[in-house]
Amino acid sequence: MATTGLFTAALEALDPEKITRTSTIHGAEHLSSPAPTNAEIKEAALKVYHEHMNVVDTHARCAANYVRLPESKPHIAVLNEHDWKSQQIEKVIPTAKLIHNSPHFAAAVQAARKDSDVLSLVYGISESAQFFIGEEGGTGVAIGLGGDWKVLGESYVAGKLGLEIDVAINLNIGIWNAPPAKLAGGFFGVQVNLDLEVGVSLAILLTTGEGLNYMGFSVGVGVGLGGGATILGGYTWVY
Repeated sequence: MATTGLFTAALEALDPEKITRTSTIHGAEHLSSPAPTNAEIKEAALKVYHEHMNVVDTHARCAANYVRLPESKPHIAVLNEHDWKSQQIEKVIPTAKLIHNSPHFAAAVQAARKDSDVLSLVYGISESAQFFIGEEGGTGVAIGLGGDWKVLGESYVAGKLGLEIDVAINLNIGIWNAPPAKLAGGFFGVQVNLDLEVGVSLAILLTTGEGLNYMGFSVGVGVGLGGGATILGGYTWVY
């Protein structure tokens, strides 16, 4: 298997001594103490990314292509205009399912189904202020895989990231190692970004329990990090 992916160079270039570190100020109790070092987080993130590189890179490519299609514009508008703070997702479930079932995401969904560790896909947006002032992350509709077809709302925050978001193409996809009902929890991780003709960010989210293991990936299209790559500390919840 190839050991180099879309995000390998960006991850390998991270300097643990210089990289910005940010964490949530709401729900800090979800973060383990003592916190892992930047170097430990970088090493674990690289390992987890390379173990699941196919599903991550396929989603990044499919999403970057999808947001540029004329037929995607109404669906992206629905996601970005929705009041996610209400935590009422009924109106956006049909849109999330349309994206999930789109032929433009067929390769990405197939890659997810072939990866036995992927148990949920989340379709939504990157978010800069929906839930907590000064907190940023992502929010969306979680669709269970692997026999668990439950659909729930899911959101995460990771501190003040300095996100630059183009709402015309803002689409965030989560690739999670848990069914929707079990997505809540704390994480540490890394966020990097690159240019695939549109800005694409990747957050690699790691469990805060015993060891730093795969918890989830967040692929954001139309998003650039104002401060560059960042070490993250945050949490996710479902509703």
